[in-house]
Amino acid sequence: MRSFCRHMMKMTNKPLILVIGIASSSMLVLGAIVFVANAGPVPQLPSPNKAAVLPEMAAAQQRAATSSYRAPKHYLPPPTSCPHTVVPGIFPYRPDGYIRDANLVNTAVVLPGPNDPHWYWIFAGAAPDDAQQGVFIVVRFFKNPCAAEATGKDVLPTMQMYHTAHRQGALTLIRVDGDTVIFRAASGSIGRFNPITGQFVSN
Repeated sequence: MRSFCRHMMKMTNKPLILVIGIASSSMLVLGAIVFVANAGPVPQLPSPNKAAVLPEMAAAQQRAATSSYRAPKHYLPPPTSCPHTVVPGIFPYRPDGYIRDANLVNTAVVLPGPNDPHWYWIFAGAAPDDAQQGVFIVVRFFKNPCAAEATGKDVLPTMQMYHTAHRQGALTLIRVDGDTVIFRAASGSIGRFNPITGQFVSN
């Protein structure tokens, strides 16, 4: 056995581990031979913290540090003024527009004087569930929403529906008269409406 081991070590030039197990019941000898490969010495990498850092590694570290840097973002402050450009007048109703309702006829824009910070978009017609009930839908906007928001105001548009006192059919806007609109009902009667107060005014 010794000569066998010496012979194998000369052939392989590797350390040899011989494991022998003896079974007590049958006195049989079992042998297992394990060869361990000699991988050689492990190469030592230079430490980046030492003075003898390779120039290539120093350059790579510099490039990595530069690429990972991100300049701070500079956000612009919100605008303090963004006035709406609106023109008063009567306009046709578009079913694919701001409000979609089959019973609406036409629209109007009312632009009050400088004392009122809002402008008003009026939709005229009949109630969605009653073609004989005349209605106005008034949407109120800020003339300058950015200036209003800067003072802490809620600048979302508001919407309100107003019904005529009598069921005279759908309403049609005829003209804008200052802060009010002139309308005609399907029955032929003429009326005036103030979108600022939501009042129907007698002529």
